[in-house]
Amino acid sequence: PMDRDVLQGGGAVQYMVDLLLNGKTSSAKCDACQALISLLKKDEACREFVSWTGHDRDGVPYSSGFDVAFRLRRSKSAQLQRAGADVLHAVLVSPELKHTERITVEYIEGLCAYCQASDHMAACKAAKIVVAIFSKVLDTGIRWTIEPITPVVDLLKNTEISARVRSLVLK
Repeated sequence: PMDRDVLQGGGAVQYMVDLLLNGKTSSAKCDACQALISLLKKDEACREFVSWTGHDRDGVPYSSGFDVAFRLRRSKSAQLQRAGADVLHAVLVSPELKHTERITVEYIEGLCAYCQASDHMAACKAAKIVVAIFSKVLDTGIRWTIEPITPVVDLLKNTEISARVRSLVLK
């Protein structure tokens, strides 16, 4: 915990997200994911991840750490796809996020896209995150709008997702 405090103060979240975006190897990116998961145990790190902004090598802008993590689903490395899902889980179930933040359309759409990752285990992890978000928010009394639910319905209409992912999301 003390190391997390020191690293957090030194900009470790910023550095790890930058490494996820611009790292040259899948191994380096997986290591960055593991470091992020450890760092995200601190509430301040979660906020820093959410508010992160940056650019990739080609100058394409990214408006949050979520954009970078959602991008990992397109990786050719199954291990990296799974690590990205683990990072998303660490952030989206963090007590630092408000329930209304968890159910933003952007995050739900990103998770539903992740449910279609080429790696079956990564897709299942993303489906479990969707279930966890709905479980956390369901009994809070927050009024749901149609916008965050639409991507989930569209996902269930997709005939190409695996049966396991479909059954998890149907929970």
